[in-house]
Amino acid sequence: MLGPTRGKRYILRSDMNATTRIWLILVASNIIPSKYLTKISRKTALLLYLLMTNQPVKLEAIIYKSLCKVAYNGRAGCALIFPHMISDFYFNVSVPEEDTDAKFKPKHQLDY
Repeated sequence: MLGPTRGKRYILRSDMNATTRIWLILVASNIIPSKYLTKISRKTALLLYLLMTNQPVKLEAIIYKSLCKVAYNGRAGCALIFPHMISDFYFNVSVPEEDTDAKFKPKHQLDY
């Protein structure tokens, strides 16, 4: 079911079948971070459709847009996806580490 909210269209999570809801959790946890899953945007619905029908997804475009949002708007209100992957890219091409670089010290071991 589609419903309008301030000019936007969305799909209610309650209108999705169980398989789609599982894919939604996977997407919200790993591809497009989201805290609220009750109303699904058209962009997220399209991504779900592509994944569920085994069609190609341009993940690099999603990552690039996420990086641009953070670069232009700062971290406030933006969820940066795959931050560990960016660090891995730097490490793999031997970018020198600076003493001023912030160090991430998790309270618990990360479990991917």
